[in-house]
Amino acid sequence: MEKMASGVPRKPSPTFPRQMRRHRVLRPAGLLCLLLASCMGGSSVTMPGGTPLAGTDDARCQGESALSVSPDGRWLLYESRKGDAFAPVFVFLDLSDGGSGGRHPTTLSPKAAELATEGRGPQLPACWAADSGTAFFPGQRGWFAVAVGSGERTLRPVPEPDCRHPGAALQPAGARVIQDSPTELRIVGAGGAVLATHGVDAPAVDRVAADRLRSSPDGRWLAYVVTAFRGSFTAPPRGYVVPTGPVPDQVDRAPELLVAPLYGAPVWSPDGALFACTGRPDAPGAGPRILRWNLGANEPNRSSP
Repeated sequence: MEKMASGVPRKPSPTFPRQMRRHRVLRPAGLLCLLLASCMGGSSVTMPGGTPLAGTDDARCQGESALSVSPDGRWLLYESRKGDAFAPVFVFLDLSDGGSGGRHPTTLSPKAAELATEGRGPQLPACWAADSGTAFFPGQRGWFAVAVGSGERTLRPVPEPDCRHPGAALQPAGARVIQDSPTELRIVGAGGAVLATHGVDAPAVDRVAADRLRSSPDGRWLAYVVTAFRGSFTAPPRGYVVPTGPVPDQVDRAPELLVAPLYGAPVWSPDGALFACTGRPDAPGAGPRILRWNLGANEPNRSSP
């Protein structure tokens, strides 16, 4: 029988039918992290199949709109921790040529810098022009823009734009979370089919929740985030993906763990790549960085968390 690090024998996990296997959210190691509230650094990161994007160690991944992909899929936008509320810095990562297009931080025009020092500077979420050439950022009393497609990197105040948030089109139509009990939930698709179930096997966990549901552009995949709670303590959120349509007999519908912890929300690009923020396993205590999964028309890497 397998033993835990403490030497205590680990009880074997129960098995579930292949199409309805319950996914365990928290194991003993995760429970220890939750109780000590000490797992926000990189040392506890798992990231099956995810490829780190070079140069994104400075990503400030907070909130559901921390990442944004342009409508044409060329640009990945995030806020850098090298800036602050009074002098924000945003980074455009050029995803063309497999992500080798470079990293382009923004600067502020004199007027934008003046507004930022007053607490009225640009912030996320950003939205995009239809041709992906310009990104727009809201402020408390106005808007800012940068024509990134033309090579500009300086944010300037502009009139209110006519733009769109690319993530709005990827909200899962009809998919929802059904909370069967505080520690049991189901992810249900538009047609009512159960796509995934999640529960906890740690007695000290009193609640589990799922949110930040995001559909892939072709509708074949659903990404989402699951978090376990104990009182005021929160376990590191975990990102999952599950197919939404029929699957071949040899394919298990059980949700795939993509990354833990996951900061912010996952975001899709038009070509089916999925992006999310996590910590750095090679630098405990370091800030988030961004990972990419190239799902496209393929299965994600099958890996047991």
